[in-house]
Amino acid sequence: MAAGTAPSAWAALLHDLVVSEPASEQANKERMGEFVAALGGGGGGGSTSATPTPVVRLVEALGPYLTSDNDAQRARATAVLAEVVEAVPACASSADEVAHLAQFFAARLTDWPAVRGALRGCLALVTRRPAPADPAGAGVMGAGVGPSPGKQLQAQQGQRGPAGLPAPEEGDVVELLRVCVGHVFVRALAQPDRELALRLLAAAAARYGAALLGSNLDLLEYLISSVDGEKDPRCLLLCFEAVQALLALYHSQPEESLCHDRLEESAEELFEVLACYFPITFNPPPGDPNRISREDLAAGLQASLAAEPLFAPFLVPLAMEKLSSALRQAKLDSLSMLGACAASYGPGPLAPFTSTLWAALRSELAAPAAEGLLSADVPAADEVAAVAATCLERCLSAFQRGESGAGGGAPAGASLADAVLADHSMQDMLACIRSPGQDAAKHRRSVQRAKAGARAAAALCRAGGAAATKALGQLLPQLLDAVAVQAGAPAEHGSAGASGQSQCLGWAAMLELLQAAAAAPPADAAAAASANATLLQRAVSAAAAALAAAAVEQAAAEEAAMEVEGREGNGAAALAADRWPLAPADCTQRQAAALQLATLAAVFGCPPSAGAIQHAQVEAAITSVLQLLAVPGLVQEQQAAAVAPLAALAQSSYSTVLGASALPQLVAAAGEPNSAAAALAALQALAAASGSLRSEIMGALDRAIQQQLEVAAAQAEDSSGSAAQLLQQLLKAAANIVTGAASASASGAAVGAVAGQAAEAADSSDAIVKLGQHLFEAASQLPHAAADSTSPALQSACAELAYHAMRSTAAAQQAALAAAAAAALQQGQQLGGLQACIACALLVPLRPEVVGSLPGGPPASLVERLVQLAVAQQQEGPAAHWAALAAAALLNKWPADAASLSACTAAALQGQLYPACGLADAAAPSGTAAGASLPAAAPAAWACLAAVVRGLAMRGQREADGAISRAVAGLDAAAQQWQEEPAAALAGGVKAVAQFLGAVLEGSAAGAADSKPGLGRQSFATAKPLWQQRLYIAGVGQLMPLLQRSFEAHAQGRPGAGSAAPAEATASPPLLLALGQLLQAAPAAVLQQDQARLLPWLLQCLAALQQGPLADGPLLQALLLLLSNALMGDAGRREVEADLLPRLVPALLGAARFRPSPAVRETALQCLLLLLELPYTALHPYRRKVARVLAAAVDDDRRSVRLQAARVRQAWAAS
Repeated sequence: MAAGTAPSAWAALLHDLVVSEPASEQANKERMGEFVAALGGGGGGGSTSATPTPVVRLVEALGPYLTSDNDAQRARATAVLAEVVEAVPACASSADEVAHLAQFFAARLTDWPAVRGALRGCLALVTRRPAPADPAGAGVMGAGVGPSPGKQLQAQQGQRGPAGLPAPEEGDVVELLRVCVGHVFVRALAQPDRELALRLLAAAAARYGAALLGSNLDLLEYLISSVDGEKDPRCLLLCFEAVQALLALYHSQPEESLCHDRLEESAEELFEVLACYFPITFNPPPGDPNRISREDLAAGLQASLAAEPLFAPFLVPLAMEKLSSALRQAKLDSLSMLGACAASYGPGPLAPFTSTLWAALRSELAAPAAEGLLSADVPAADEVAAVAATCLERCLSAFQRGESGAGGGAPAGASLADAVLADHSMQDMLACIRSPGQDAAKHRRSVQRAKAGARAAAALCRAGGAAATKALGQLLPQLLDAVAVQAGAPAEHGSAGASGQSQCLGWAAMLELLQAAAAAPPADAAAAASANATLLQRAVSAAAAALAAAAVEQAAAEEAAMEVEGREGNGAAALAADRWPLAPADCTQRQAAALQLATLAAVFGCPPSAGAIQHAQVEAAITSVLQLLAVPGLVQEQQAAAVAPLAALAQSSYSTVLGASALPQLVAAAGEPNSAAAALAALQALAAASGSLRSEIMGALDRAIQQQLEVAAAQAEDSSGSAAQLLQQLLKAAANIVTGAASASASGAAVGAVAGQAAEAADSSDAIVKLGQHLFEAASQLPHAAADSTSPALQSACAELAYHAMRSTAAAQQAALAAAAAAALQQGQQLGGLQACIACALLVPLRPEVVGSLPGGPPASLVERLVQLAVAQQQEGPAAHWAALAAAALLNKWPADAASLSACTAAALQGQLYPACGLADAAAPSGTAAGASLPAAAPAAWACLAAVVRGLAMRGQREADGAISRAVAGLDAAAQQWQEEPAAALAGGVKAVAQFLGAVLEGSAAGAADSKPGLGRQSFATAKPLWQQRLYIAGVGQLMPLLQRSFEAHAQGRPGAGSAAPAEATASPPLLLALGQLLQAAPAAVLQQDQARLLPWLLQCLAALQQGPLADGPLLQALLLLLSNALMGDAGRREVEADLLPRLVPALLGAARFRPSPAVRETALQCLLLLLELPYTALHPYRRKVARVLAAAVDDDRRSVRLQAARVRQAWAAS
């Protein structure tokens, strides 16, 4: 509405808002929204094109109501004006208007019935001034009041104010707050009004604080009276924010200000008000719309207590009292509060309490080792002890940082660190390590006591500074002596008795300290390493010597076990899950070796610590680790532990030492069957850790693969030969390194690699190209018979490496290798299986520009040759798989020549693939099978057709739809003969065409980071948006009429239609199998949209595929997962409850008895559990049948099925 016009557009709404009692809060909000829109603001903060009605005109219209003797009308009129000022700030666009509003709302604060509207109006005016950076860290507008048209806008304006509009003058705000302090007693207000008052106080303190304090307003006393006794969680959060805002205001005043004296006078009183809430005990009600948690309240209270250092004398006794409580949460909150307050206060306020703090923390650290503590209570005590260690670290760190610039202040950090190191718990830790005891109970308690001491010492090391230097200097020599004394003791039966216990506990404590020191701030870690360089060198030397001895003993033990007992050695013994072994039997030499390896990794992984180690000591450590890796029979955990220090070295300045001394030995070990797994794991870790070593490693693996390929081909007749298995390990390791190199190169390019990284990437790229080229050349030189007789697993491994190598290669480097592979495939002589796999795999990830530049123009003859190679296989082996992928990739990336692509596609489909799949006849019209032939049981041909159709569909070619039509027509022909001919004779073809329909949708939509071999964006394929959805719609659109016709035909002719319990009508099983394959491969978003139509057919699929020649366990599993997703949604549950339970429950009960697949049985039981979300009355008719099936399922031969059945049975019985 333009200014100056009659208010007829909103007069009636205004009268209705003020005079009429609202039917509900929602109705009042809607009417207020209409009124705001009529004023011209539209809730948009005055940003609409129309000029908002001036507030003066609104006040004139509200005049009779604002002066009325009717309290309710006067309150509603004030609230309307406040809502307008909040929602349409531009209605008051002059300083005079803002001043008049401030005076008006200040006066209304004395009118008790109208106080809510007055508070809202005051808040809207005060927040017009932009707020400075929020000192409380949470914002004063954090909690909403009531819903209103301008609520979201006002929350935003609370931080920045309405742009270009005047804010109240400081004098007006001072007078407004003076009236509020004098007349508004917050604790007497209703909850929404208390929220407004608290937000007003915090906003005024943040924006006009200096003026308020300069007017001698006692805001602190007002705050204390407003917070005292508050119980509502919404208001309590605002109380904490207001406390923080006001304390920050007082702290910001000059030192000579009287505000500091006032704060000292009221600190204890404010603390007592806040302390009554500690610790927070709050359980939010179910479905709480405010979403306020106990953690939110606890964080707000902690921040408030940490905001004022004057709280320290009162806070420490409070924390000590709560730490003595038996309540776990009280302990955790107390420890968290102490750490936060130490970080906030600094060393001065807490310096007098260092001994008190350490006494309390020591008690919690030692709690897991207390006498008489039950095993069930240890985890809870251990959790509190871990938090206590964190609290100690925060205290030490904060005190030391404060002391660095304190200028002679109390050395709280030093005194606390000295107290910890002088405490008897340190000597107790060392005593328990030296003599843990042979008895299991005594050993367990010794471990807990040693762990408590190590935790405290580790907290000192993590804090850095002088504390870390002292801790390492005092404890490392004694720990090294403890493990060295027992290092030469003999081991028996894999356990070294007391010697083994002491070594394990000593190395565990040492590892705790060194890892903590490495986690300290970099400058502190460097200082501690420099001060304790000799001790670090001793630790590395001791670990290396112990590992060398362990390698010799373990190798001898493995050899003796294999010779004497005729079995593999005891290397399969698993390591203890915890670094602190709680049982004497866990203190094995292998456990000690794992701890020693972790110690080396901790030292080498910290640059300052690694820099303190001498060259000879590094070489000795490398030698000992390599000796251990050479021990046969290492379990995976041991291999990973041994690789960790080498990977840490690879990232340090000693990478060249590692390359010179370790790589030759690792490569040699990779060529031995007994040590290949560990050596290859180490090589992969080193390649991932160091770009400079990566190219060397790939070159070494390249040579090893070439040598081993000849040996494996010569032994091809022996399918279990060690040469073939070793070659597969080499190929897999090389493929992992190549994919890792490609990822590292892509990430380096994204962030901008420096010159050294660019050179490393170039070296890696050259090594990758050579790897693929040499593999292709080595395979090409093999005799045809040898290459053809290699195992499918070896062929797949070689092809995958070739694929990854070509995928990681630039276009310029791809061209020559692609031309060689294409020439090899097109030559007259027959290729062996291995040679064909590698040549085809090289063509799959070609970049589109390389496909267009292949010799001879568009590769029509190459596609023909690839399809011929694929369909010639009887089964879908590696050669057929990669040939099909290569043909699909070439068609997908075909140069921009529509005529040649159409000709090549027609030749491949109609001339080769359709006849091989039994689809030579023309496709039948929709809904009929006339003229269609039965599909052939040719898995390789169908797989090739699926790949080609998928490639064409990704490109957007219409030929893909024609292939789907032919397949559906052939399926319909088989479905019509399903009851006439023996089902077994048709099952092979039906399964093949159904799998084809699912396979065409399985294209990868992942990004380039996905390294799984296939036709997708990771192999540079063209993929138009939503191609899977379009293909799915085409397939389902042709299947649905056939399914409906089949269902209706069965319903009309089913046996027993006139009996009491006629058989359920279902569609033809071949059609249901095809639909199931489509559903399990379809995009989730499409299925979600089409759920209401598909869910009944999904149930028919479940029932039809449980028995007969078309039974399919993996497909059933996939369909059950789709069903469970539907049952988790409200729409799916409603549909099931309304119509589908008579079909659903029998289908699930049948699946729960599906013997071929335990996974199907377990998933069906999970679906039965989800059914309990339905009403009891809906499920009651089926309870007896379900109970019988569950009673049988609890005796299933699979443990996972039994456990799931027991849970479902209990839930059904309790519902």
